[in-house]
Amino acid sequence: MGACDLRINLGGMEMKNPVMPASGAYDYFEHNADVFPMDRLGAVMVKSVHRHPREGNSAPRITEVLGGMINAVGIPSVGIEAFMAQELPRFDAIGAPVVLSLSGHAPEHYYESAEIVADDQRVGAIELNLSCPNVGTGLPFSATWLDFMDSISEGVAMPLGALLMSVWIGWFVGPKLIRDEVDLEGHKMSGSLYGFFNFCIKFIVPVAMAFILYGMVADFMIIPKP
Repeated sequence: MGACDLRINLGGMEMKNPVMPASGAYDYFEHNADVFPMDRLGAVMVKSVHRHPREGNSAPRITEVLGGMINAVGIPSVGIEAFMAQELPRFDAIGAPVVLSLSGHAPEHYYESAEIVADDQRVGAIELNLSCPNVGTGLPFSATWLDFMDSISEGVAMPLGALLMSVWIGWFVGPKLIRDEVDLEGHKMSGSLYGFFNFCIKFIVPVAMAFILYGMVADFMIIPKP
């Protein structure tokens, strides 16, 4: 029976097979180095590395239970600069592509860490650890689905809705409808005031809402500003 070709290409990273341990779940050196030939792995996934040094949770943080163990280590890390200089060479010597898992306390930490490792040929791929369950409440910007939806509704949906409404009223419904409604209430709008209102609703409001929407989306998506 011939050998199976298990090679895959994962986002440009060539792997001899699709097998790699999960981040933080396997010790490649002190305890498991002689158990399994590491160079036969498709890739090695490192424990999540923070943007800045992190001590992790205070002890006790590991306990044995029937059939296994429970841990809340809290992702201790030397920080991305120290990891690249001191620890990455050990993984590079294994002979399998390295998948670097990044973590942080704020969106900009991920962006900064990714910039630091972007041109390093020793890193085959990057994983983003967005919600580790044993660092308190998870990461602040991805702790719960409701928090995420709240950010979307306030940061994107509201200014987008205001932009579409201003365009709809100014260019399709027409500001005259608003003036007629005001007249029905017994309040007369002068010609000059109506002209100013018409200009605002057609031009000023859409432009202002577009700037607000861009700013909110730029912050949410971490778009680098020149």
